[in-house]
Amino acid sequence: MKNTPRSSSPSPKKIKLTLGGPEKIQLGDGTMNPNIKAQCYKVISALKRKQHLEIKWFLKPVYDPIVIDDYKAKIKNPMDLSTLTSKLDKNTLTQVSEFASDLRQIFGNCLLFNALAGDSFRPVAQSMANASEELMHLLIQQHSATSIYPKLLYCWKMCLQIIDKALELKNPDDGYPTIHYFLHPVSFFFGGGFPPEYFEK
Repeated sequence: MKNTPRSSSPSPKKIKLTLGGPEKIQLGDGTMNPNIKAQCYKVISALKRKQHLEIKWFLKPVYDPIVIDDYKAKIKNPMDLSTLTSKLDKNTLTQVSEFASDLRQIFGNCLLFNALAGDSFRPVAQSMANASEELMHLLIQQHSATSIYPKLLYCWKMCLQIIDKALELKNPDDGYPTIHYFLHPVSFFFGGGFPPEYFEK
């Protein structure tokens, strides 16, 4: 996700988490409370430490004038770590599941926007997503006997690998990426609406 023009591309960093065992923390049923809120702050803080080289791309909203119009057209629910932290500060989040959803949205948006084969931001977003899932498990879920936020599909990493392979496919006639017209809703290619005959077919 390109927040500002940069002269260098990001490079993914393999994460090794070394956090200790779970402490006895009363998290309740997943409703946001002071204990859960504190753990959410810890997730963000730990993510910044563990991913200190890549985290810069996700700290602030996208504002790069070169891509902002295209970004707004493709990304309907923008999210970044400063906005997520602000939602915690203002007690906007009522469930830990909302925190998990917003955190996942950050890196999902990056994958959606940077949808070209070989894009250097894709492995970075995948690395960040993996680290965030591990941290949420260690700092939040592991302290609860029941599931307090939705888990990702067990094979989500494999799914991303399949998508990356699909992004590499090209039309034999013109060499254009085959998947291009399937990356966004039909309305995206028609100025936000649908062609008159679309629903007739």
